[in-house]
Amino acid sequence: PPPVPETRPALDVLVSDGRFTVFLLALKAAGYEGLLQTNKNLTAFVPTDAAFALLDQSNPGKLETLLLPENVDTLRDQLLGHFAAGVRTEASFFNLEVVNSLAKVPLIVRINASGTSINSGLIVDADIQTGSALVQAVDHVLIFTRQTDPGASGTQLPVNAELGANGQVRLTWTSSASNFIVQRRQTLLEGWSPISETSAKSFEVQPTGKTS
Repeated sequence: PPPVPETRPALDVLVSDGRFTVFLLALKAAGYEGLLQTNKNLTAFVPTDAAFALLDQSNPGKLETLLLPENVDTLRDQLLGHFAAGVRTEASFFNLEVVNSLAKVPLIVRINASGTSINSGLIVDADIQTGSALVQAVDHVLIFTRQTDPGASGTQLPVNAELGANGQVRLTWTSSASNFIVQRRQTLLEGWSPISETSAKSFEVQPTGKTS
């Protein structure tokens, strides 16, 4: 007989699974458990507990700091970076695709012999079906850093990304500081290198080691 479709919401499925306890703890602390309750037009990139262990090794205390009550806004922002609108199966992604997360930060898809990665997170369990969101389990926490605009008293700077010709990604933003070019030689995305600085409000990056 065909498998019985999963009707439980994603939150219940992840609780039962047992591999995602830290992510669920963070969701609860942020008051975002509802994201996984009823929304069927959503894809969640959920780090495993092993992914959070790696985060603790590379950045000790990061999670504990995010979970402090005074940092709830930052925690919510980081969690929204793990969700994208729409139902995205692993097969629906294409290499170097730019997916906008609910945090309005770009998620860059890379597809190679190892599989499909979303930023630094390799999908290790694809297309986990639930009665609400579609879940992609990933092996790294998708932590991001918002660049700040030094000409606007350190306010957070929204950055948009779009795929250009030859596989480069163009980052654009609004900035009052004419010399603000993503900290000049720092990139927003791990494993990407700058290839041009076309203006104070536009920046192109490409995978490290790739030639135009």
